[in-house]
This record gives sequence, structure tokens and C-alpha cells, in this order.
Amino acid sequence: MAKLQKPVAIARTLIGGIALSLDLPKNYFEQRQRKPITIQRVLRYPPQIGKVSLEEIGIGAHTDDGFLTVLSQDTVGGLQVKNRAGEWVTAPPVEGTFIVNIGDLVQTLTNDRYTSTMHRVINTSGLERYSIPFFIDLDFDAVVAPVPTCVSEALPAKYEAYTCGEHKFKRFVDSYAHLKGE
Repeated sequence: MAKLQKPVAIARTLIGGIALSLDLPKNYFEQRQRKPITIQRVLRYPPQIGKVSLEEIGIGAHTDDGFLTVLSQDTVGGLQVKNRAGEWVTAPPVEGTFIVNIGDLVQTLTNDRYTSTMHRVINTSGLERYSIPFFIDLDFDAVVAPVPTCVSEALPAKYEAYTCGEHKFKRFVDSYAHLKGE
């Protein structure tokens, strides 16, 4: 695996780049990330042998619900990303690099200029696959709404404001049916 740097430092550099790409100050999102929700996991995907059904893949198609995901993966592969043409494309691991997924919060903040990355894992390599994703979001109570440079008379806001915590909780409940109210 690549020599790991502090994931927060990598994410902050990328987030500053996103702000600059939107004609905003590099530190624009820092006020919403004083105590961001962050999670780092080690994920194991056992090999899948024989005919692979979409109900049994390593992880089904989804977008990440946060701001950014910085992913370190082993050399086994299996990650697939859906491109804008709706086709699944293999994202082969490249030694010494990270994969970065844009999450739902960035999609809202950019008013769909940047879209959340639809992805899945299908491990047909015959080997165990490991990945180490680092998820960084905004502060729990940070308001998420399209930023001023992504809204105009010709392109009105597509999203109502919500908080990061509201969104995260809703996605969590959507993933775990037993948490849904009756």
C-alpha cells in the first residue's frame, strides 16, 4: 500500500482545491469543518466465486453520503465506478495513489456541478480484497446548501438547505430498515 499520510491533511488539501475550483477562497469550507464527522475503516471483501449476482456482490451500488472519501486499497481490485454514460468502469488500483470519491454533500453544495460518485465492489479475483476508506464530512450542525458561485438566475438552487447531521442520519436509517419508524 501507499505510504500513508495523515488522511485529514490529504482531505483538507483536496477540499481547498474544490473551493478554488468553485471560485471560492481556499479556506471556504473550513468554517463548516471545525469538528467534522470523520470515519476510517478497514474493509475486507472475501473472494466471490462462480456466478455473481447483484444481490451478493461485495458492496452494492451506492454513493457516499458525506463530503469526500479518500480510499487506499490493496492490489486486488474489484472497485467499479459508474461513469456519466451509465456504464460501470473498473477502477484498477495504482500503487502509491489514492482514489477520491465525491460525496452527496459536495453534489448539493455545487448544485450538481460535481456529482456524487456511484460505485460498487465486485471481487472476482479469487483473493481477499482490503481497502481503507477515510470519510470526511462537515460538522454535524453545518448547513448544506448550494454555494453562491453555483447558483444563478439561469441555474437556480436545486436543493433545499439541510444539515450534515440530518442527511447522515437519514441515509443511515435508509440503510437499516429496523430503524425506520412505524
